[in-house]
Amino acid sequence: MIKVQQYETNLRELIEENGYTFKEISEETGISLSALFIYARGERSIPHESRYKIARVIGCSVTDVVSKRQLQKEVSKKIVTDDLLTELEDELANRWNLYHTVGAKYAYLGLDTKLQELDKLAQFAEGTRWSNQALMLLAMGYQLQSCVLRDMMDYKQSHIAYQKAFDVARMLEDQELMVSALAREGVTLIQQEKPQEAVIYLVGALNLLDDHGSLVLRGYILQGISEAYAKVARADESWRSIEQAEKYQTECVCIQERSLIRGVTTASIAAQKGVNAVLLREHQRAITLIDESLKTYDTSLTRGYARLLIQKAEASLGLETIDACVHHALEALSLAKGAGSSKTIARVQTLHNCLQQSHWRKEPSVIRLGMALKGNR
Repeated sequence: MIKVQQYETNLRELIEENGYTFKEISEETGISLSALFIYARGERSIPHESRYKIARVIGCSVTDVVSKRQLQKEVSKKIVTDDLLTELEDELANRWNLYHTVGAKYAYLGLDTKLQELDKLAQFAEGTRWSNQALMLLAMGYQLQSCVLRDMMDYKQSHIAYQKAFDVARMLEDQELMVSALAREGVTLIQQEKPQEAVIYLVGALNLLDDHGSLVLRGYILQGISEAYAKVARADESWRSIEQAEKYQTECVCIQERSLIRGVTTASIAAQKGVNAVLLREHQRAITLIDESLKTYDTSLTRGYARLLIQKAEASLGLETIDACVHHALEALSLAKGAGSSKTIARVQTLHNCLQQSHWRKEPSVIRLGMALKGNR
């Protein structure tokens, strides 16, 4: 018979001594009853985010959920070192760079395995001087997972990853990581076509910043708010928000140190104005603004560049310049395929559906776009 590895835990004692039942803990935390019983019997190590949820409900510290002896045993393994944390931090930064440049599908490769490694590392580091740094990496890993899944249009899993990122950031009481998690969730809701919910998250992120909060974060959030307002046709609020974001723009890209939020630049502000103008059906203004942005836009940021091109295609459709519309859509499709940006590909498909239902459906350029989309399936 194979012997099941046992993990020491105080879970049963904590639940009973504090007057709770397993069912109540399950309902409050969202952790299944079967998982709680497995953890209580010591048949499986309790994941770090589950420890935090349990501790929050019971009103104890995270370290109380496992025994001191277990923590000492884990730390004694000595797998956590400064060099290891530096290596993992560099690898995570490289994955973020891949996400922004060549796209989601490349950042996604091996990400689940890496997050499992970071979660285990955070457990091993608990109670040591490395604990906060390990948790910070875990929070940023979950934020990356949330963004990648958003671009792959797996919104359910994206929201789950966001919640994990926010839970770890809140446990750390790290304002920057909480704000960046809220802001990125707001952007996910925008892309999910839930702009009113997005405003709640983005305004919440803005309110969480104190008067001395990061200018990079503030500009990023205001830019997102402007798009959310544009999606619900609140033009005045949209233009007001982007004008506020403009105060925080820089000529070159500034990246927030821990959360890796990319600050707004002259090019990104012009791009956002163009996006907002498309959403507000100000098509000629949109094309002028997008063209201005494309002059200085960093072409290595494939994902963002493809998004601008499909926006320009949509504006061209609004102006009924069909050949230009299809030309930009084909460019956007080509870039989106390479970056694995499902959202942009879906927008090209939506645009083609509109063209097929119009009197332009037999135009050679429209037929050519349809064939390109078929080749993507």
